[in-house]
Amino acid sequence: MKKRKLLFIFPLVFIYSIGFIHNSYGCSMFKITLHGKTIVGNNEDYWNPNTRIWFEKGKFGKYGVAYVGFDNFWPQGGLNEAGLVFDGFSMDYLAIKDTSGKISLSMNFLKEIMEKYSSVDEVKKYFANHNLSGLETSMYLFVDKTGKYLIIQGDSLITGNDSYYILSNFYPSQIKNESEIDIPSYHKAKKLLGNNPATNINFCSSVLDTMHQERDWGGGTMYTTLYDLKDGLIYLYFFHDYQHVVKFNLRDELEKGDHILIIPKLFSENKKGHEFFSNYNEVSNSLDLFKMKILLVIHHDMQM
Repeated sequence: MKKRKLLFIFPLVFIYSIGFIHNSYGCSMFKITLHGKTIVGNNEDYWNPNTRIWFEKGKFGKYGVAYVGFDNFWPQGGLNEAGLVFDGFSMDYLAIKDTSGKISLSMNFLKEIMEKYSSVDEVKKYFANHNLSGLETSMYLFVDKTGKYLIIQGDSLITGNDSYYILSNFYPSQIKNESEIDIPSYHKAKKLLGNNPATNINFCSSVLDTMHQERDWGGGTMYTTLYDLKDGLIYLYFFHDYQHVVKFNLRDELEKGDHILIIPKLFSENKKGHEFFSNYNEVSNSLDLFKMKILLVIHHDMQM
């Protein structure tokens, strides 16, 4: 076995042994609103390259939505026809106490919001009326096409309408001074945004490039999305390569009906990303087979 493959296997076996890596990867997100145009960008930092973008056509008066995420199809982010966008962050535990008399969140609360609402104000009202138990290690950022944004963190619902805003894996309500934020890439990107910001794709992708994550064994930023909320455009990047992009028009994609695309397969030129994708799945399949054999042995022993 090649040395490179061995270097890949050891961290992946560790991932499987603990089930997840919590906060080892810090997602990042920003928005810029200039001259009536709002652009939102997001880096999805993780270790699973089995990423997807899928489109769900609106039915019975609901908005159609484009979602991004992994092969479990839990929406990590998305954009709807009304120009509402969201993404989520994995966070340290933050207690949620304001639960009395509130409605429980459904399992599909994100889809419920994206199919029904067009503005941050509507989304804020929705969360204010719901018991947010279950989101103690999650934070969400919603932005609408006016540029207004909403952060859901613990019991706090924070809104703003700055011309630009940037967020990573920290709770804004707990930060008294930005020097407390120990995320160097966040500070670099914020400096970029504060220095003659623009809404063109080259500038916005450079901000995300500044914040992207890489690991020696291959993990890091699995995909990147840029959303043009006014025109309903999605710019998709794979495996922290900001030179190659696939562009989607949300309206055109929804006219095709419901469909799913495997993100790595859209980027044949990204050899590094495809190598990681191939190695990951080869090792993952081997580990799944090994686990199944162990379970069969245990089952056999229990029958004797």
